[in-house]
Amino acid sequence: MAVATTNMTGPASGCVHINGVDYKPAGGVYAIPTTLVPQAEACGLVVSKAVSVSRLPTVADIPAGTSLLWKDTAGGTVKLYYNDGGALKSVALV
Repeated sequence: MAVATTNMTGPASGCVHINGVDYKPAGGVYAIPTTLVPQAEACGLVVSKAVSVSRLPTVADIPAGTSLLWKDTAGGTVKLYYNDGGALKSVALV
């Protein structure tokens, strides 16, 4: 488990500690406020982002070398997409 800490006090068991607050996972997912994402990433925590849109993604939606969880509400699919140098690769979540 990755642990992000931005000050001298450590996290409680199983938690991520950012700016004096412990974030405990729910169902294996840490819900970190959007405003703290840059700090969490700077500490080595990998942050997954998700969108829900009524279309498929394009390379303009996902920068090269990054991934994004995408729900296509029109097609009813949920996929993890990765932009591999301008080519989108995906895996369906069922």
